[in-house]
Amino acid sequence: MRTLLVSLFVALSGNSWAQEGKPFDHRIWCFDQKAVIEVLSRDYKETAIFHGESDTIHYVLYANEKTGGWTMIGYQDGLGCIMAAGKKHTQFFGPKI
Repeated sequence: MRTLLVSLFVALSGNSWAQEGKPFDHRIWCFDQKAVIEVLSRDYKETAIFHGESDTIHYVLYANEKTGGWTMIGYQDGLGCIMAAGKKHTQFFGPKI
């Protein structure tokens, strides 16, 4: 499914976009998944607001409504990997956290 979506996006975008693409360098840190959940809950007061699956990775977006902090974690093989984190999130749909 993902391959189909990527192929469709590239086809609709035109060949010049695909040829001009470049890699995005981003270091990903991974830790024991239980430790990640504990730290996000205890230290950052973030709760899960989104779950998503890919072929091999389970993604969870955590957020703290009061501070605006958020963290996207990818879980696989007992590890929790910090995919991205930031501040000033805006929730577009669903109940407020």
